[in-house]
Amino acid sequence: MKKLLLFTSFLFLFLCIFNNTLKAQVYFNTGNVLFYIDDFGGIRIFTISGTDTLYQIDRASILVAGNPDEVFDYWNDADFQIPTTLVISPDSSSFEVTGTYNNHYSNLPPNVIVKQNVYGWNG
Repeated sequence: MKKLLLFTSFLFLFLCIFNNTLKAQVYFNTGNVLFYIDDFGGIRIFTISGTDTLYQIDRASILVAGNPDEVFDYWNDADFQIPTTLVISPDSSSFEVTGTYNNHYSNLPPNVIVKQNVYGWNG
């Protein structure tokens, strides 16, 4: 029984770590700034100084409100309509990430559809 419990705990821990590792995050590095954009449009920004990578913004995401009791909640509402992807040959910048997000996960107001582009330039 003890071995089964130990194995189950190990398996659960492994799946949690493996699942977080596989979570689709798109990133690009301009040489001075590193951008991570997650499945639901959350943007994390780091600066690079030598070998150090320093957190600057933990997560920026859209902010939408309707009536006083209708607010888009990133953690409970966000779903993707078009997955977050790195644009292979961007026209306007050195790097571009695009995605379209909505609130269909909760299906609560306000009705949100956001097309987001994140741009970066070398240096």
